Amino acid sequence: MRTKFAHYKQCDIITERIILLIFIAIVVALLPLIIARDFTPSNELRYLSIADEALHRGLYFAFTNHGEIYADKPPLYLWIVMLGRKIFGCHLMWFLSLFSLVPTFIVAYIFDLWIRRSASRQTRITAILLLLSSDLFIGAGIILRMDMLMCMFIVIAFYLFYQMEVNRSTKVAYTYLFPLCIFMAVFTKGPMGILIPLAGTTGYLLLTKRIRAFHHYWGMKTWCILFFLCAVWFTCVYQEGGIAYIKNQLLHQTFGRAIHSFRHDHPFYYYIISYWYTIAPWSILGLVCLIHGTYRNLIQTTEEKFFLTVSVSTFILLSLISSKIEIYMLPAIPFFIYFTTLLFYKIKESALVSLALFIPSLLFALILPCLIIMDKYDLITLPTPALIPAAIVFSAAGIASMTVLFIGKKTYSIYSLFAGLFAAVFCIGLNISTINPYIGYRHVCQTAKQLSRKYDLSYIYVYKMSRIDDIDVYIKHPALIIDDDAKENEFPRQGIVILPQETLDNGIPKGYIRYDDEPYAILVYNKHDTYN
Repeated sequence: MRTKFAHYKQCDIITERIILLIFIAIVVALLPLIIARDFTPSNELRYLSIADEALHRGLYFAFTNHGEIYADKPPLYLWIVMLGRKIFGCHLMWFLSLFSLVPTFIVAYIFDLWIRRSASRQTRITAILLLLSSDLFIGAGIILRMDMLMCMFIVIAFYLFYQMEVNRSTKVAYTYLFPLCIFMAVFTKGPMGILIPLAGTTGYLLLTKRIRAFHHYWGMKTWCILFFLCAVWFTCVYQEGGIAYIKNQLLHQTFGRAIHSFRHDHPFYYYIISYWYTIAPWSILGLVCLIHGTYRNLIQTTEEKFFLTVSVSTFILLSLISSKIEIYMLPAIPFFIYFTTLLFYKIKESALVSLALFIPSLLFALILPCLIIMDKYDLITLPTPALIPAAIVFSAAGIASMTVLFIGKKTYSIYSLFAGLFAAVFCIGLNISTINPYIGYRHVCQTAKQLSRKYDLSYIYVYKMSRIDDIDVYIKHPALIIDDDAKENEFPRQGIVILPQETLDNGIPKGYIRYDDEPYAILVYNKHDTYN
């Protein structure tokens, strides 16, 4: 008996070391992307600007964006951004990346812990690889947002529920940690932090005909803890922002988005369409496992039933809500991926499984020839030479995957696609500034600031640049935006103008000196004829 126990213990240690190596390999693959890229103007730069404004105004609960109420998000993630700014004196990509990437690994580790006792080493490793290579999941681990942080708290809450309900854990601490994690999810991104756990746990209790146990998890203790923590939060919000801010946060941002969205309004079938790319390249595999497993009545274990219930309940809930974007589905992805993995090893010999892996393998293999053809006939505008290394890796991985599929090694097909995907990401990261030079504004803003000091010009203007409102993060004051319809002779004569080089095809306006900062140009007005 001891020998058998020691054997299992040794297997666990080896598996955990393999998983750790996978985590390290992913960090290495993502490192160039984290180091080389700039903050994206769409969301990342906005959060930095809001955090800077909050620090300047001494606000911690009622945020503003250029003076306007910003009640879109709770404070936790913005506090993290503010903390980084206070510690380092500036916003650092690597620091903020920790709060997306570390929660990604924590979620993966929790799920591995979830199935450790019932799954083989191969199943555990395959599940980790599938999860960490799913499009939306790993994307959320790279982009600087609060979504993965919320996902982590939701997953922990579900794990605590599972331990109490299925494993009959009697730890009193769980009854307090469960509502605390739910509150932290709400405090990270909003009401989805409570709605998703509520829907998932209720769905599972209905499935197992234990709905009478609902009050054990959503009883007086849970609601009192949630109410108390929310009361403290909104008291602080009221002190800083008043009733107007609370109304905006509760009515406009919460109920307004749920019933009739003013932003991201999509039809109820939106997530059916987005499914195909949110968990790519495993979309077909997931669908095959779901249909085949249901048809053959293979969904039997508690893990399988629970993972599927959470996935389906989250899907239904989010489909009923008016506001829809792909990232909202993030908390459901690890549950569905692990459900897929558990079913995969039950139906692995099916020809449909081979087809589900062959199609993404073929698509990978075709990336290089397609890139070459599109470049030859000028069908793309991307810098092809910078993409060639990644395309070679993709195609090689696809060919390797199809080869091992041919000899019946389906698990190794997954390994091949995973390795190819992250090797390609590494190549893309090394060339990201060439592939997408428009990704951020840091360098051009720094150059503009240097020129403003050199020529003693106080104002920095921008012309025909998208999502430019938040470059105050770099220039330390709001950008002065020139109307898109302005003519060159209407440019200001008392400052510096930043604009895309492509807008200067006909030369520069009279009286200006041009400085190039690819892909942008900086114009300085030559008011004294002494700058030449």
